[in-house]
Amino acid sequence: MKTRWLGNHKRNKMGCMTWKETRTAIVAGVVVLVILAIIAEAVKKHAEATQSAEDQSHAGTTKMQLTGTSGASVIGLYVQNGEMVMVSNSLPWSFAGTNISLVEFQKVKPADMIAIQLVYDGPGVHAGMTQHLDARITRVEVRVKEGFIATLHEQ
Repeated sequence: MKTRWLGNHKRNKMGCMTWKETRTAIVAGVVVLVILAIIAEAVKKHAEATQSAEDQSHAGTTKMQLTGTSGASVIGLYVQNGEMVMVSNSLPWSFAGTNISLVEFQKVKPADMIAIQLVYDGPGVHAGMTQHLDARITRVEVRVKEGFIATLHEQ
């Protein structure tokens, strides 16, 4: 019987693996699949725990109030419970909601003067902020997470 070498495995004369080698390969494949399933489950649990913590970090009530040049128009959005809600209104405008994670407003006319006031009341947290949008600032983006992280955008 002539044996050919292919890699590190001896093959029979037809070039096939022996039954012992086949069985070892199947067992190794099953072990790898089990390890991958365990890793995938751990990643899934970590993602769920992280998402739960993220949900709780803005689980309070956010109150928004926009004031300024009477009749000035704003466009924007807020994200509530993971859903984006578009806003197009004239001043004054106000809204209160729970589970708000993002607020973004932009002036239609850059010359308009607008003030955005936000108040967040959550589990053990109270935060407030007022941001004035003068002629050079056209847009404000605020992330709500146990308080506020604001980003101002100029013309």
